[in-house]
Amino acid sequence: MQRLQDISETIGAVALFIVMAVIFCSVIARQVFGFIIPDAFDLSRMFLGVLVTWGIAGAVAWRSLITADFLYQALGQTGRRILDLAGSACTLVILALLSWRMVLTVIDAQGNGIRTQDTGIPLWYFYAACALALLVAAGFALRNTWLALVGEPKA
Repeated sequence: MQRLQDISETIGAVALFIVMAVIFCSVIARQVFGFIIPDAFDLSRMFLGVLVTWGIAGAVAWRSLITADFLYQALGQTGRRILDLAGSACTLVILALLSWRMVLTVIDAQGNGIRTQDTGIPLWYFYAACALALLVAAGFALRNTWLALVGEPKA
């Protein structure tokens, strides 16, 4: 599981680098050389989606989502366990539904041949990377729900 967590973080970092490189090169090309990079906007949007979804997977893997510490600290051990379980279960349900919807989007984009405007890059590749990230995040959420159910404390 640690290896999958490392891979998800690496993919997110690579996507962040690509987004920054595309935007930087696009700005320099447009402002300095008066040249517009074809599909720079679409590529930056698609890689930003990949970045966000793999970032979600990383956050879920670390079990470090936003928490209400003031409420959590006020609860006893049993209350904390119930709150952890409820939060993990809600995260699991939301990510499972989002993953399912994203897989349907991949199928739709592939079947309809949706491509970028200028260079004709198929968009379903990016959608598939996002769907895979959400499936991985749902797997991490399932693990987190199990850990909350058996009462293992957060690290």
